[in-house]
Amino acid sequence: MGWWSAGGEAHEVVGDDSADAVARMLAGMPEPGMQEFLNALAAALQATGAYSFHRLRARLSNGREMESGPEADAELVRLACQGVDSVIEVYRDQLDRPPTLREVLENSVFILGYQPDRYLSGMEGIEVKDLRFE
Repeated sequence: MGWWSAGGEAHEVVGDDSADAVARMLAGMPEPGMQEFLNALAAALQATGAYSFHRLRARLSNGREMESGPEADAELVRLACQGVDSVIEVYRDQLDRPPTLREVLENSVFILGYQPDRYLSGMEGIEVKDLRFE
């Protein structure tokens, strides 16, 4: 198991096991579009009660920017909640702390920055370059 810098605060890291948890979450979803995934991820993160933000924003390799909206599919939210819980569990088990919101998002970027069309519909040739919160 390896950890590397998430590019933010000095203590923020991304790891193999936490990224694998994101990949498992995405693999368990019925290939939502990027907007559907962004909405479900935002709802799942807010459902934890651990993270406070207004919206998530995604920057894609085609220059498009997207932001999470209020409408999220209940089944996608349920699956995203399970995935977020798995990421949190990895950090607690291995680092004795929960992940920051930035760490959760960076794990998602790590997986969706390479071949996102394996998990999301409509993403052929488009990579997720950044996920951030406001």
